Parts: sequence; C-alpha cells; structure tokens
Amino acid sequence: MIAARTIRAAIAAQMAEVIDPAGGIVHDRERYVKNVSGLKKLYLPVTQGTDNDDGTLHGWFVRHSARLPDARHVTDHWLIQGYMGFSDENSSELSFDDTIDALVSAFSTQPLTDDVLTVIASEGYGLQIESIQPVLFAGVLCHQAAGRLATKFFI
Repeated sequence: MIAARTIRAAIAAQMAEVIDPAGGIVHDRERYVKNVSGLKKLYLPVTQGTDNDDGTLHGWFVRHSARLPDARHVTDHWLIQGYMGFSDENSSELSFDDTIDALVSAFSTQPLTDDVLTVIASEGYGLQIESIQPVLFAGVLCHQAAGRLATKFFI
C-alpha cells in the first residue's frame, strides 16, 4: 500500500514546479496559525518581504480529503486550494487564471508517479477546479481557487 504521505509529497512537488516560478509558495498541508499576521506570512513568498498588504500574497496547499480502498485499488481525494492577493493595477485576476491553467495542465498527464494515476475516468480528468472567487484571506482581498484531484493506485 502506498502511504498518503508519499502521494501528498508528489502532488506538492508537481504544484511547486508551477507555483514557485510564478512567485508563490506551496504547502504540503493546510496551514493554520492563531493570528492573522502569522497566517499572512505563511502565504507570502519569502523573497517579497513581510508586508503583504500590497497584493503580493500568493500561496497554495494540498489537503487529503478521502481514502477509498476496495479489493483492487485505492482511490484518494485531495483538495487543492490557492490564494493570490488582488491587485487591479497588475491585472492579478489574469495572472491567477494563468496559474490555474498551468496547474490543470500539470496534472493532465499520467501517472503522477510510476504507480499513482491522476487521470481517472470516473473521478474526472486530472485536477478539477470547482470554484474561483474573491475572498478575504487573513484580512487581505484575494482571488481563491478550490479544486479536487483524485489519485488511484492498484493494490
């Protein structure tokens, strides 16, 4: 049996190949701290300093949401969620769409690893972005995307 941790690491690595060059950060789990300033720092790329009130906040995470084994294989469901600070001057919505397109493309080939598939006919084709909307995140107006990814491996 392949550990969820192993699949999670492969998903986060694939995301980082897209997000890091775009100036963002990827967390291999949903991060949370008790204060807003700490939460902001988790989603602010280090190279941009610590003041993220100018729309530079940009981060993503992956969360395991289900593990469904049967006699032949194990299907895991993953939540993929991201935030980017809203900046009308910089057309941030267009940049966010570009990032989403790149992520969807990155997960449209299979397999994720030698043994783990992401293109599963019954679960959708690769990364499925189900929601894109403006939200307040850590007190910052952001674009938010939420999607799901199913992975499958045979026992």
